[in-house]
Amino acid sequence: MEVWLKKIRPPKYLRYFFFIIYRWYSSYSSEKPTAHYTAAIFLAIPHSLVYISICILFGVQRISKLYFLFFCLFILVIHYYMFLYKDKWKGFLQEFKHLDRKKRGKGTYLVFLYLIFFLFIAIYPAVIRSNENSDSYKLETSRSNRLDTYGIAKCISIQKESSSNFVFFEFYIGTRKVLGATAIEDIDESLINKYFKVKYSSKKINECKLLLNHPVTDTVAIKKAGFSLN
Repeated sequence: MEVWLKKIRPPKYLRYFFFIIYRWYSSYSSEKPTAHYTAAIFLAIPHSLVYISICILFGVQRISKLYFLFFCLFILVIHYYMFLYKDKWKGFLQEFKHLDRKKRGKGTYLVFLYLIFFLFIAIYPAVIRSNENSDSYKLETSRSNRLDTYGIAKCISIQKESSSNFVFFEFYIGTRKVLGATAIEDIDESLINKYFKVKYSSKKINECKLLLNHPVTDTVAIKKAGFSLN
């Protein structure tokens, strides 16, 4: 096991970045004793951002702090064995010690671009998701503006379709029964057979939305809405 761990080496570009970061930090006397640790952690940070990017990309609404800390710890362990285990970093310094000041300066820019690249990977899915939510909000707002009439509806079922949950309901316009569905975040079976206000379009009655924050318990109003409570 120990022999195998000794053989673990980061790709050359990461060894090069480690050298550049180490040289930059070791130029400060206060940082020199721990410059190798700082360089390894510096490289681990952008790699940890991948977790956030993946969560956002796949639509994870709440990022678990525990999982995030576990992932960061995993990344740190990997970087420890790549750079610090058995003082591997000393060999990396020897590998690139021939570089002159000009090439080291170029390396600083490359490290900066590398960090920007991973920040972009982490942020870009969030921007895409934000635009999708904005478009969805505009569509929902436009739809809500068309809903101009209120009534009372009965929740009849809750179902999961694809990646969304829906509550299905029914209400009456005169003697006509209308069926509708509204997206919800979490499945709550206690909503079934309960009554809520419904908002719908007087021009297109199939365009409707159940208002779950407006429950109706007035039996007289429920009966007037066309429901039988027997």
